[in-house]
Amino acid sequence: MSNNKARNNNSIASAGFERAIVKRQTGKLAQLFSMLPIIGSKSSQIVAVLHLNGIIGKVNAVKLGLNIETLNELIERAFDTRNLVAICLTINSPGGSPVQSDLIAKRIRGLAVEKEIPVYSFVEDVAASGGYWLACIGDKIYASKSSIIGSIGVISAGFGFPTAINKLGIERRVYTEGKNKAILDPFQPVQEKDVKIIKNLQKQIHEHFIDYVKERRIGKLTQEDNILFNGEFWCGQTAVDFGLIDGLEDMYSFIKQKYEDATIKHITAKQSWIKKSLSAMNFIDEAKIYLKAGNGGHGAVSFRREKYIDNGGPDGGDGGRGGGIILQTENGENGKGANRSGKSRVPIILQVPVGTQIFSENADFLLYDFIADQQSFEILKGGKGGLGNSHFKSSINQAPRRSTEGEVGEELWVNLRLKLISDVGLIGLPNAGKSTFLASTTAAKPKIADYPFTTLTPNLGVVYLDNEEFVIADIPGLIEGASLGHGLGDKFLKHIERCN
Repeated sequence: MSNNKARNNNSIASAGFERAIVKRQTGKLAQLFSMLPIIGSKSSQIVAVLHLNGIIGKVNAVKLGLNIETLNELIERAFDTRNLVAICLTINSPGGSPVQSDLIAKRIRGLAVEKEIPVYSFVEDVAASGGYWLACIGDKIYASKSSIIGSIGVISAGFGFPTAINKLGIERRVYTEGKNKAILDPFQPVQEKDVKIIKNLQKQIHEHFIDYVKERRIGKLTQEDNILFNGEFWCGQTAVDFGLIDGLEDMYSFIKQKYEDATIKHITAKQSWIKKSLSAMNFIDEAKIYLKAGNGGHGAVSFRREKYIDNGGPDGGDGGRGGGIILQTENGENGKGANRSGKSRVPIILQVPVGTQIFSENADFLLYDFIADQQSFEILKGGKGGLGNSHFKSSINQAPRRSTEGEVGEELWVNLRLKLISDVGLIGLPNAGKSTFLASTTAAKPKIADYPFTTLTPNLGVVYLDNEEFVIADIPGLIEGASLGHGLGDKFLKHIERCN
C-alpha cells in the first residue's frame, strides 16, 4: 500500500516537473519569437539593390565586365531574397556588347514578371548606349541632373594603313576561303562593298535597340526617332523632357518615400583576394593625410655611480630628437645615464610620384611641387630632445634632480595632388578617337570601345621619334557644361596643365 502511494507521489512529482519544463521552454520560445520580425510587417520589407557598373561584355582576361555569366548568380540571389518588395538597379555604364545587354535585360525582366516584383533603375554618372539598354530594364528610370543619358546608336571605328607597310618594304600576304572573309583589312584600301556589309550589321543592331527602347518606354517618348535615336546623349533634365527617363531622384530618397522603413540589401559578389588587390589599383590623384613628427625624448636624471665613487656628479643624458616627417614617426628615445643621449630617430621618407603637389589643409596654399626625380622636402621636423640633469649642475647644486621634457613634434593636415607631367595633351569630345590615337602612336594600351566615356582616367604614352622622346597624356572627354560637373566634369584638365 505504501509502495503504491510512493509510486503515485513519484508520478505526480514527475508530471509536475515535466509541466514546469514545458512551461519554461514555452516561455523561452515566446521570448525568442517576440524578437523576430513579423512576416508581412513593414519592418521586414526588403529592397534588393543590384549594381550594374562598368563596361558591358568581357573586357580582358582579368576583368570580365558586365555579362550574363558573371551577373546571373547575383540576379537570382536578388530575386530569391525573403520579403522582397522591389529591385533597384544602379546604372553606371558607358555601354558595350549589345548581345550581353540584351541577355542581362531579358534575365532580369523575366524574373520580375515571374515573381511580380517591380524594378527601378537609377542612373549614376552615365547610362549611354548599352548602359541605357540596361536602364530600360526598370519599370521607372531615375537619374541626376548631371547624369549622361542616351547614345542610342551603333558605331564601329578604326584606322587604315594601306601604304604604311609598303614604305617599310613589307609585303602583306592574306589567304582566305570566302570572298568576304577579309573585309575591312586595315592594310588594304577601303572597299565600298565591305562598308555596306558593316553598315547592314549596324542597321540591324540599331533597329533592335530602337525597338527595345520603344517597347520599354511606350507612351513616354516625346520626340521623333531622328532626334532620339541618332546617337546623341543628354543630361538628366533633357532626358526627362524627352521621355527617356521618368524623373530626377536618388535611390535612397525614393526608397524612403515609397517603402518607408524597408531594409536595403546590396547584392554583391564575393571577391577573391586577387580581385581585392587589383581593386586597390584604381586611379587616385588626390589624398588628404595627417602628418605628425616624432616627439623629442625626455632628458634623464642620473648620477655617476662607480667603484670607489659613491657620490659622483650628475650624468643624465639629453633626449634624442624625434623623427622628422613623413607619416607619424616614432618618438625619440629617452636619455640615459653616463652622459649618453637618447638615440635620435631617422626621418621616415614617403615616396610620392613626380608631379605631386603638397597643399595646405584647406588647399589654399602650395607648400611644395615635385617636378623632378629625387627631389626631397622636409615638411615637418621632429621635436628637440630634452636636457639631462648634467646641464643643471652648478656650484650651489652639485646633485640636480632636474631635467626637461622633449619638445612635441609638429603636426598638420596636408592635401596631396597629382598633376601628371607630359609634353602633349589630348583634349576633345567623348569618342573622338583620342585613345585610339594614343594607342597608335605609343606603346600605351588604353581601353578603346565604340561608345562615349570609355576613358575614365588619364592615360600616358611615350612617343619615340628620331632619337627624341616625348610624353602624350590622354584625358577623359569633355562635354558642354563640364565645368558645372556634367559628364565626368573637368577635374582631369589639371593633368595637361604642365604640357609644353
